[in-house]
Amino acid sequence: MKDNNPWLKYALDDLSVLSMIEDENVFRVIYFHSQQLAEKILKAGLFEQGKKIPRTHDIVYLIDALDTHTGVSADDIQYLSSVYVDSRYPPDVGLLPHGEPSKKDAERAMRIAKEVYHSITEKF
Repeated sequence: MKDNNPWLKYALDDLSVLSMIEDENVFRVIYFHSQQLAEKILKAGLFEQGKKIPRTHDIVYLIDALDTHTGVSADDIQYLSSVYVDSRYPPDVGLLPHGEPSKKDAERAMRIAKEVYHSITEKF
């Protein structure tokens, strides 16, 4: 990826935060930064392709906008895209449709986000 890609820096920030907190019991924060990592690295990919960056948090939409495949399963992408990131504060504390993420949810989200990250950085 080009050094002047602004989305790459933001994605790397989320990746760095995840590495600092992955062993902590802050599942909502892990889930949030996982979604943000995937979103920002996908936008970095769109930037590399010279495309307009859409103002959306929808991971499915962003992947569909890319002219490349990530190799990440559609179920995993839909799962990560299900997080609601527009509001991180009470009363909307539940990021997932069923409420607060569990440790298992956070681990899955982080795994998916890292798969998306590695897929995109390998292609560009």
